[in-house]
Amino acid sequence: MNQLSRDTKLPEGQAEDIRRFKRRYWTQAGIGKEYQYVAYQADPITRSKNVIEIRLVLANILGPHVLDAGAGTGRFAWPLERAGHKVVSLDISREMLEQGTALARKRSLTFRAVRGDIERLPFEDGVFDSVVSITVLRHFPNWREILREYGRVVRPGGRILFDMGSGEQRAYLEKAGALTDANTNGPIDPLSFDIGVTRRELVECAKDLGLRLRNDSPYDFFNSNPLVERMCGIPKEELKVRLIGILNKTGAVHLYELITRRFLSVLSPVLCPSRFIVLENRPTSIERDEFPANCETPSLESREWLDLVLRQVSGADFDEVCAEVDLLRNDPEAEALYRFCETELFPKIPVEAFTWRTD
Repeated sequence: MNQLSRDTKLPEGQAEDIRRFKRRYWTQAGIGKEYQYVAYQADPITRSKNVIEIRLVLANILGPHVLDAGAGTGRFAWPLERAGHKVVSLDISREMLEQGTALARKRSLTFRAVRGDIERLPFEDGVFDSVVSITVLRHFPNWREILREYGRVVRPGGRILFDMGSGEQRAYLEKAGALTDANTNGPIDPLSFDIGVTRRELVECAKDLGLRLRNDSPYDFFNSNPLVERMCGIPKEELKVRLIGILNKTGAVHLYELITRRFLSVLSPVLCPSRFIVLENRPTSIERDEFPANCETPSLESREWLDLVLRQVSGADFDEVCAEVDLLRNDPEAEALYRFCETELFPKIPVEAFTWRTD
């Protein structure tokens, strides 16, 4: 499991050690095959995460010219190319780019591979409409500096799409005493180092870089979620086995994607270990942050939280969303996921976690 690091400044030597380790790890022999396995074959939980990330990228991408920074073997390049975008795939690993090129030939797709460093992009200013960088920035202590470099190559009005860990979830778990010293204060493992930021930190960082926070959506609910693991009373390995069985069906993945897009995206970042972020390259003078309004924690004496909390945050769309969920829950492949969430997961999560904020 990833080390639950808050976004704190590390000593320069420690930060440099992590950066060096990342470079060695992602350029080692065999990394292309490992990446392909983890992204596409490892287990249904990871594959579901992959599906949701691709849909989030496709829903938020802007313009034809896209840089996939930290592209790996092309898991975002393929769907973006099919959707009509012209993608440049940049990675530090020659092996992954070679594998991506070979895979592209088999699929009759274009793979514009560029070997390069995300910290020093080999491109002129403002040449891309969007930069996509998923499962990359969150692993680097100098993520702000890398984000500045992304902003340099995006045209005015262009977008940067990336993910980070949820600082709100980690703050909530610390307050609830649900994190061990190994999760917070133990020695930093460079392989599992993972940054968690809050919405306020994102807004402040965006302003510093002359960017605007366009979208901030919690996601990845089932993938090594400490909130679920620690508060639902199901042993971690048992939970994983059950989820693998449930999510190994197309209908369940569709329901999971709908829950993520229509419910989790408007609830508290406490619920999910990750957040999908979209920044726009816009002057701060016209910046206006657009988020769902913070909602007060409802006073509930019973566990009838679903209707009340979701109606509160979904507003006029609530009945429409519920109709979508009802259609999917009647699919035999999705029914087990719905029952598991309704009876064994959500009722065991403290109600305040659904609307809790750090600011």
